[in-house]
Amino acid sequence: MDNVGNPAVPGPVRVGAATSENTSDWRRTTSSAAKLFLRTVKETSDAFPPLKSVAAGLCAILDNCEVRSTFVHLIRDAYGSRSKRWLTKKR
Repeated sequence: MDNVGNPAVPGPVRVGAATSENTSDWRRTTSSAAKLFLRTVKETSDAFPPLKSVAAGLCAILDNCEVRSTFVHLIRDAYGSRSKRWLTKKR
């Protein structure tokens, strides 16, 4: 008897597109939650300026990582396999 369709009974784990999709969703959710938390701390921590500075800095780093990730995906979509050498090149 195959238990794949029954959510109450653990079945075999399928590796493939669904797994990478779930990982991507998990990363996106975690990133959004972290940004929301850091923005809230930044806006509400006027009494403790060092905390506000750290929250603002981390928020800026997360924003830069998101922009870089988007840029890398755009380059890969536009140039395909030729972009791999360019994106991984040490500068």
